[in-house]
Amino acid sequence: MPDIIERLHEYIEEHWEGHLAKTREFVRQPSISADGTGMAEMAALIRDKIIALGGESEIIPTPLHPVVWGRIDAGQPHTLLYYGMYDVQPVVGEEAAWIVSPFAAELRDLPGLGECLVNRGIMNQKGPLIGFLNVLESIRALGEELPVNVVFMI
Repeated sequence: MPDIIERLHEYIEEHWEGHLAKTREFVRQPSISADGTGMAEMAALIRDKIIALGGESEIIPTPLHPVVWGRIDAGQPHTLLYYGMYDVQPVVGEEAAWIVSPFAAELRDLPGLGECLVNRGIMNQKGPLIGFLNVLESIRALGEELPVNVVFMI
């Protein structure tokens, strides 16, 4: 297992610019639940990412915003449930407080942190989700099987 993890880290470092580009594209899609902005488009983007990983996925309508269900069957005895959100808080009235536009996904050097990707939802919802999807893609790119089946409820 340590060899796979080391290879995975190396792969991600070697393909960092591609991962960053995918992350920026993903988080730039507005998905504001309070007014519905971009919610359907974000759900479709997540569904398409799961399918591109070799999984099955569908968008399940609800009275408010759709749920994205998905499954990657790796033929393993154990299953991991990835539960998450794809919505973000409204930005109306907050634009002046941002150092970049809330959905710009710009890199900025932040004191004490270094270079950071700044975007609404990058830390709480959408950033961790696309990070997980990027890791699954990297595992597959290395020719490795996923160590668990994955079920998504987003």
